[in-house]
Amino acid sequence: NLDKLKTFEDSIKVSDISVPVGMAVLDRADEVVAKVQPERSEAELASLEEKPVTQDLSAIEVAKKPKTEEEETEEGEKAKGDKGEKSNE
Repeated sequence: NLDKLKTFEDSIKVSDISVPVGMAVLDRADEVVAKVQPERSEAELASLEEKPVTQDLSAIEVAKKPKTEEEETEEGEKAKGDKGEKSNE
């Protein structure tokens, strides 16, 4: 319900949200989730369009997903099968 947002100083915080029984909110109660901002001028909107957001992707580190037990078991079985085939030659 956004009725609480009557002025630009008003905001909706996590503590203002009704949560169903059995659910838990993990964010802080004072965390702002909605706030009204004044309308932007044509010049402000134009400046946003002129400046594309760029990010240096080479600086991002990719974390590898840990293998599940099932994946480790499958790899182990494949390795055993490969060794068995080589010894039969």
